[in-house]
Amino acid sequence: MKTEIRWGVSLGVAVALWTLVVHALGYYSTDIASGLIADQLALILPIVAVALALRERKRARPSAPLTLGLAIRTGVGTGVVSLPITIGFMWVYHHMINPGWLDALTAHERKRLTDAGVDSAGIERAVAALQRNGADGAQVVGAIVGTVLVTLVLSLVVWGVMRLLGHRSIRDGSLPAVTGGPREVPDTGQR
Repeated sequence: MKTEIRWGVSLGVAVALWTLVVHALGYYSTDIASGLIADQLALILPIVAVALALRERKRARPSAPLTLGLAIRTGVGTGVVSLPITIGFMWVYHHMINPGWLDALTAHERKRLTDAGVDSAGIERAVAALQRNGADGAQVVGAIVGTVLVTLVLSLVVWGVMRLLGHRSIRDGSLPAVTGGPREVPDTGQR
C-alpha cells in the first residue's frame, strides 16, 4: 500500500500543480481553447504515476512475476489515493481561485457552436449539458469514475508493455548481456 500512497499523493499534487500552471498561463480564463488542449495533455500525469507505481511494485519483488491482479490493484489504488487531493483542490480552484471558469467555458462553447453553424436550440442544449456537468456533484462523480476507469486501462496497458518488454533490464542482471557478434553454432558435421 505504500506504493499506491506514494504515487497517488504524487499524482494528486501533480494535478494541482498542472492546474495552477495552466491557470497562470491564462488557459482557464482568457484562452479556453488552449486550456482544453492542456487538459488533454494532462493525461501524461496518470500515465507516469501508474507506470512508476508498477515499476516500483515490480522492483520490490524482482523474482516474482507482476500479476495482472497486482498491477490493477496498484494502478487503480494509485488513482483512488489521488482522489481526495484532486477533488479537494479542484473544489478550491473552482470556487476560490477561478470561480468564473464555468462562465468562461460556457462562453467559449457558445461561440464555437455559433461559428460552426449550430442552431440556437442545439446551442442551448449543449450549454445546459455543460453547466450540468460543471456542477459540484457531477464533477465529483466524473472525477471518481474517470480516475478509476483511466487508471484501470493504464494498469492493463502498462502491465502489458512490461510483460512484452520482459520488465527486466540488463542493469539488474536479470537478462544476459547481448554481444555484437554472430551466435556460434556447434559444427555437427552435417550439411
